[in-house]
Amino acid sequence: MRRMLFDRMPLLVLLLLSAVLHFVGLTEPLATVMDEVYYGRYLNAYGFSQTHLFDIHPPHTKITLAFAAKILGFQGVIDFREIGQSLEGENVSAMRFLPALIGTWLPLLFYFLMRQLGALKKTAFLAAFALALDGAFLVQTRTLAQDGILVFWILVALNCVLVRTSRLETLRYLCAGLACAMAVGTKFTGLIAPFLVVVFTVATQTREKNFPRLFSQMLSFSVGFVWIYCLGWWVHFYLMTNPGSGDAFYRFTGNYWTDFFAIQRQMLKANIHITQIHPYSSRWYQWPLMQKPIFMWVSNFRMIYLIGNPVVWLGSLFMMAFGIVDLCFERSKRFPRLGFALLAYLISFVPFAFVSRPLFIYHYLPALMFCLAFGLLWWEETDFAKRIFVSKVKSAGLFATIALGLVFVSPFIYGIDLPRHLQFQIFQLFTGWR
Repeated sequence: MRRMLFDRMPLLVLLLLSAVLHFVGLTEPLATVMDEVYYGRYLNAYGFSQTHLFDIHPPHTKITLAFAAKILGFQGVIDFREIGQSLEGENVSAMRFLPALIGTWLPLLFYFLMRQLGALKKTAFLAAFALALDGAFLVQTRTLAQDGILVFWILVALNCVLVRTSRLETLRYLCAGLACAMAVGTKFTGLIAPFLVVVFTVATQTREKNFPRLFSQMLSFSVGFVWIYCLGWWVHFYLMTNPGSGDAFYRFTGNYWTDFFAIQRQMLKANIHITQIHPYSSRWYQWPLMQKPIFMWVSNFRMIYLIGNPVVWLGSLFMMAFGIVDLCFERSKRFPRLGFALLAYLISFVPFAFVSRPLFIYHYLPALMFCLAFGLLWWEETDFAKRIFVSKVKSAGLFATIALGLVFVSPFIYGIDLPRHLQFQIFQLFTGWR
């Protein structure tokens, strides 16, 4: 028992660190931050007014956010008109609690994914630590936003199917289907979750020529996916019963299946026809270099940017580049696992090259996670990694470097009042940030 507690102590410390990073100062700023203007309206609609709103993405996560916020004391007294609007009089902690809770658990889920992919415990812990100290993930899970939640459901789904055991297989695939439905129900970019689950399962069982087992797994997965995805829409139709701006896109007829299929078509149509230019939209090739972050909130010399930890973003990109070159010349002993991480990265990143609508740097967060996974899986096999891991001083230096990366960008993550000349010097150093 004592040995088990000792082995798990680093993960408990990591969980505590993640909780501190997410929950300390959660009510600051006491004003709407970027997309909170948008999602806050859904908290009001689902929780209080039942006004029909239309979104280009499914409702599942917005419903979940609204339910959690209302249970925790959100009152719906703010109309969420504009960015920077005062939230005085509203229960801001209730509004931001669920994203922060999910963000707190993300590093541990990533740790378990790395272990499923064959990483050593110390490598998996390093990956989880890097994710916990990434600024972009922190901003997206310290405010009322969805992209951190999207990554959460992707991780849940992959952990369910990648675990190397046949125990509780039906339940695991049922849960994977549920998680994939919630990923897609967050944003349509969550389709990468069911795609990866199906690819991994089909490839594994085809290689083993176990087609009855493949059928059983896919049946369980499909049941979980279809049930949760349809249930989310049923709740949506049940709650949004009063006329609203959504009527301009689609008016409910009262027939579930008619409304269900009609609104899927309307969402896809709306996604395709988005042409409005946004000053902080960016192109897919800018994201790995952390260019064009999103300016989310400002008050005097306090500001919040959706910006990553430079050590994590640039370090993972550097390792991935070397890892891909190395794989071209020498077959890694973990090639299947590396191949899965690389496939996941490509699937979650490359399709954006063919999207013409405005995109934002937060679309890169799933790909960033897989980039980090691939890079560290490759890196742990190198002599350089082995030399660092055997030295406590070098290992501490590596963790300290990641921590310094967060310290460097922390004024823009937490909205800390920074002297203007320091802001100017930072933006001069990283010109692509503005």
